[in-house]
Amino acid sequence: MTDDREILIAKEAALKRKLFREKVDRMSDAEKQRLREVHFMRCPKCGFELEEILLRGVKIDKCFGCGGLWLDAGELEELTTRQHADLQAVADVFRSKIPEQ
Repeated sequence: MTDDREILIAKEAALKRKLFREKVDRMSDAEKQRLREVHFMRCPKCGFELEEILLRGVKIDKCFGCGGLWLDAGELEELTTRQHADLQAVADVFRSKIPEQ
């Protein structure tokens, strides 16, 4: 059974999706295109370019500036259906404290 907290989180997410969709609907096509051009493959945290890395069949966007990992729609679901060993491999590859050779 889903607990009350999960229900509240789901409701909050649904409201945020609705508000976002309304905001996007009010934007002009030119503004949407400008945002895509300015932000495409840029880290939302620090603004540096993201590097796409293929790991066990999933493309993961990695920022080597701040160390952030970014997943596109569907990628989290794909990773969470994997075995624990696959998820550990993802963590190992992106661990920020790997000694340099």
